[in-house]
Amino acid sequence: MFVETALIFVVGSVSTDVTVAGSWWLLGGMLLLGTFTLAALGFVVSNLTSSPDGAVVTVHAIYIPMLLLCGAFVPVEALPGMLQIVAKVFPLTYFATPFCSVMTEGASLVAVSKDLVILAAWTVGSGLWGEFLLLWRGIGGRMEDGGWRMEHR
Repeated sequence: MFVETALIFVVGSVSTDVTVAGSWWLLGGMLLLGTFTLAALGFVVSNLTSSPDGAVVTVHAIYIPMLLLCGAFVPVEALPGMLQIVAKVFPLTYFATPFCSVMTEGASLVAVSKDLVILAAWTVGSGLWGEFLLLWRGIGGRMEDGGWRMEHR
């Protein structure tokens, strides 16, 4: 994801008159943090599902609403009240909103630091949760009838 997005930025900046108001380094760092966050969430989902096909369906069921509500297409403030609450649960909101602020308004690291701290917490939390699930499965934990069961070996 990181390389693809970097290529899109390079091609876009060379072929159009798009200007970035903020720091390219800050955007790159934010992009890297966002990539790690979504990878960690994928790690969790892959450990909760029993097959690759199930993981794909689950990822789409989570990602599509997250993408539509994160502020990339419509500002979160323009959403109805209940959807604003839902949007603030998704980690992509804490990536898209500051990314747009840096790109269009020239926001500084200090201005977007709160969102980045929340995004980093999502990264660490998802990574630890995914690691726990992986270890749990490795010692005999398995998903059964909607709950975790421990096998005795």
